[in-house]
Amino acid sequence: MRRIRILWPLLVLAWGVTLAQTPLTTFDGAAFGYRLAYPSGWVLEQEGDGSYLNIQPPQGSAEAGRVAIELLADPEVTGTLDEGVEDVLAELRANLLPDLTVQSRTPTTVSGVPAVIVRLTGSAGGTQPVTYRLVLTLQGRTGYVLFLEAVSGEFAAFEPLFDQVQASFALIQAQAPPSGTVPPLAPPLGEPAFAGTFANDQLRLVLEAPAAPGGAYQGTLRHGDQSYPVRAQLEPLGLVGDFESGGNRFAFTATLAGDEVTFVTDGNRYVLVREVASPSTAVNPFGGTPPAPAEIVANETGTADIGAVSPNGRARGRLDGLADELTFHAYVVDVPAGATRLTIELDADADLDIAVKHGSETNSFADRDRGGDWDYRDIGTQNPTTLVIDQPAAGRWHIDVLNILGAGRGGDYVLTLTTAGVADGTVTPAGPVGPLGATPPAPAEVVASETGTAFIGALPANGRARGRLDGMQDRVTFHTYVVEVPAGTTRLTLVLDADADLDIAVKGGSEIRSYADEDQGGDWDYRDIDTPNPTTVVVEGPASGPWYVDVMNALGAGRNGSYSLTVTTSGGF
Repeated sequence: MRRIRILWPLLVLAWGVTLAQTPLTTFDGAAFGYRLAYPSGWVLEQEGDGSYLNIQPPQGSAEAGRVAIELLADPEVTGTLDEGVEDVLAELRANLLPDLTVQSRTPTTVSGVPAVIVRLTGSAGGTQPVTYRLVLTLQGRTGYVLFLEAVSGEFAAFEPLFDQVQASFALIQAQAPPSGTVPPLAPPLGEPAFAGTFANDQLRLVLEAPAAPGGAYQGTLRHGDQSYPVRAQLEPLGLVGDFESGGNRFAFTATLAGDEVTFVTDGNRYVLVREVASPSTAVNPFGGTPPAPAEIVANETGTADIGAVSPNGRARGRLDGLADELTFHAYVVDVPAGATRLTIELDADADLDIAVKHGSETNSFADRDRGGDWDYRDIGTQNPTTLVIDQPAAGRWHIDVLNILGAGRGGDYVLTLTTAGVADGTVTPAGPVGPLGATPPAPAEVVASETGTAFIGALPANGRARGRLDGMQDRVTFHTYVVEVPAGTTRLTLVLDADADLDIAVKGGSEIRSYADEDQGGDWDYRDIDTPNPTTVVVEGPASGPWYVDVMNALGAGRNGSYSLTVTTSGGF
């Protein structure tokens, strides 16, 4: 399941008082395909059309501050239900319950759809014992997490009420907003409004109308000089489909508003405009992951990961405030080696703030002595705010625009980046998994920010990567890198060094689909699963082009390893 970024609430809960039976009020989350009933009289706060609900007793009541019921709906899931469960547990452990212990994990169903109930305990902030009961399910590409949280000593008193809430939780067919209010995301069934050509300076999507009502759209997705077959089905909220590359299929969604299609794959968003004719399309001449556009627009007004912005580019958006909760928009910028200065300017019509960190996301915006892990932060300067970073480290920088103003106090903003020593367009940020992110340029050292299975991205032909790879029960986890080997190279050498017995597999031309022995379907070109680290793989006379390198962990749950991967090439142009 795609990572769900959450600001987990740290509840200050009291003791005592027995919860009285209470009637329920129904909340219709049709925009995200669900319906839920909650205790009448409790206060419900929501993001958007129901992607996040926080339900608590009203202030001054006997139950206030003792319990909360929450729901998260993520419409862009790319993994399985089991992977989603592990992702949510990891989020809780990292952000709220460092001593999290799973007490039980029980299969169930929600509206006939497979689901899992997880009961767990831990200490909020490392001190206060709390208990959670989570209900997780996955319908199509939308994942749901419904949970009850309360002080452990009081948890049993609230479970009967949560039983009623859970019983009311139903998955329904998602509906577009009523006509005349918000433009529908998809045309009615039978109308081939998605048929045509949609393009920007990075992608070109050509779709043919279904042969019959209710049939599939067919077409091609073009990126650079590569084209990929596309197939998609019209759902109430838009197109849901995939495109094929190298024998693998990569999921996407597409929504239509007027003449603009928003194309999303692996959390990366591209706005494509319908072509009236068929002019020559300006495509990215560099191949690999396309550079971020000169300006990107944040479509979300609540907390969201927006995506990549160019080293010399601009982003704009609106960020609304919430009661008792900070909201933020998260951006990334890939700064190349040799950059001499990174300047970040935030201008807004409200007092928004900014935080910046190199190498990984900011987990806390608090003061440093209270656990804040940002590298740069400005919460005092009135807009416009300017941060100047001299001699910035190469690699990925994470930029968060913050709103701590409270409910009803939002702001429109413009975020402008200037990188000295870099010509715009020469650097490409890490992008989607698959062919849209195959071989971007990369810094001399790449740092993997994910500790589970992930496509990390490009690794220079004479560079190094480092990261941490955690083991999982009954599953091999891996990090995938791509090395672009130039023509004329006589030798490719890969050295893996780790503090655990990690393994390596290598393949030229396409991604590895199986690490099994060759007589059992393994399709790697080189593999070492026997040598204790450090492990060295030498490829004599490698073919030019992309080589896929996978670092693997087959050790099992709880057995993790930090590693460095060094690449050296001889010869070449």
